[in-house]
This record gives sequence, C-alpha cells and structure tokens, in this order.
Amino acid sequence: MALAEHPGLILLDLVMPKTDKRFGRLNEEVGFHILETLKVHPKTKNIPIVIFTNLDERTKGYPERAKQMGALDYWVKAHYQPNQVLDRVHRLLEQNVRG
Repeated sequence: MALAEHPGLILLDLVMPKTDKRFGRLNEEVGFHILETLKVHPKTKNIPIVIFTNLDERTKGYPERAKQMGALDYWVKAHYQPNQVLDRVHRLLEQNVRG
C-alpha cells in the first residue's frame, strides 16, 4: 500500500497478526520486518515512519532499535489521546513539507 499511495507519514504498530510464516501468531518482529522493508525500498525509504504501539518504551530497547532502523519516533499509544496523536501527526507533516 505504501508503494501505491506514497503517504506523507506512516504510523506503524510493531505487534501485528502473522503475515509471514517465519513469525509467531502475534509478534513485534513483524513490525520491525515491515519497518526494515520500507526503509530499504527505494520508493519508500524516505517516507517518515513513527512507531505507534502499546509496547512500553522500556520494552527490550525497542525505541532505540526502531530509531536505528530509520523510524522517526516511537510513540506509546496508551500515553496519548486521539486528538494529541492527530496534533503530533499534523506537526510532523508540516515539518516534512518545509523540509
């Protein structure tokens, strides 16, 4: 979908249903695999990606790992109300447009 739509920003959860037989039924590695795939593909590598998950920021060093892999930021869903997420997304999109 990112290839076809080329969005201005992607909010990516780490825990998703199994999309690949290499992963368990629900597994955060699926999200990291998608992040890696998006960041190496020439048509999607420059799309800003924010990890938006309920895995606490202290969980296994996930925020650091995500940022090393190219994620712009790491947000824990439980820490934000929907309007706060929307405000943050708008700010990031504005920053991206301005460069």
